[in-house]
Amino acid sequence: MACCGALFTEAARSPEISIKAPPLVLGMVANYDAGAIAPFLLSLRETGYAGDIALLTSNLGAGSRELLDSLGVETVSFDPTRFAPYHLQNARWFGYLEYLMKRLRTGRLPRQVLFTDVRDVVFQDDPFRGGGDGLVVFQEDQSARLGQYPVNRHWMRTCFGDHVARELGDFNVSCSGTVMGDGLHALQYLIEMWNVLALLSDTAAASIADQAAHNFIVHRGLVDNIRQSINGEHVYTLHHVGAQDMMIDADGVIRAPGKPACPIIHQYDRHPALAAAVRSKYAHWDGAHTAHPPLMSLSRTTLPQ
Repeated sequence: MACCGALFTEAARSPEISIKAPPLVLGMVANYDAGAIAPFLLSLRETGYAGDIALLTSNLGAGSRELLDSLGVETVSFDPTRFAPYHLQNARWFGYLEYLMKRLRTGRLPRQVLFTDVRDVVFQDDPFRGGGDGLVVFQEDQSARLGQYPVNRHWMRTCFGDHVARELGDFNVSCSGTVMGDGLHALQYLIEMWNVLALLSDTAAASIADQAAHNFIVHRGLVDNIRQSINGEHVYTLHHVGAQDMMIDADGVIRAPGKPACPIIHQYDRHPALAAAVRSKYAHWDGAHTAHPPLMSLSRTTLPQ
């Protein structure tokens, strides 16, 4: 990683590099059909977002490629077996770093970057609205602690052992599925992610490890100028959110009752009624990118508890 560090240092000395290119939404799609990625892409373009979208792609059908091409998405062929034994979800971070390093070398490092899951994300506004400098990470829930939830606790133990799992157990769960920052801090984050993942045992590398690595980076402060955003402030991550704390209002906007709408909705598929509403809205893609009807209104009482 010495070359990465040297390039990062060089870029840091030239701040204008980070503001030349438009913002970038960067994700990965592997083994997905068009129906699985349409809500993500169509909702993003419907917000009026005019920046770049790039997706690492692996094993996609013709329908998915047609959708990506029609929406001006840059596709980056990605072979996760290059990074064996790393799980696909971990290997994507290596692909992201390679991609951003190429953009850095050609003077196209974006002024802002959103690393994001695809299958369970929809947009309600430009994702970079109100974005600033540094790295912004998003809590899953204010009450969620790493040591409290068995899955997160297991990931931390598998990757870093009992000592680190106990040390970080009282910290909030930060979600690796949505991470945003200016170009330089996004690159710094990817370098740290590479370094942390590279230290894992083969057993840990072959499991889902990026959530644990992400929380290790965040709570050890390995990236400069990290800001933790509470759930529902900019990203509304719904895995730990009960039905009583979410709704689709009369305008088709997903929100917490009485609170402003978030630009990004994550893990909507954890709520079957909400997932069905999203799938229904984007079920018919006609290639003309006509506006889709708003989500049907769902009150708290119609969402299963």
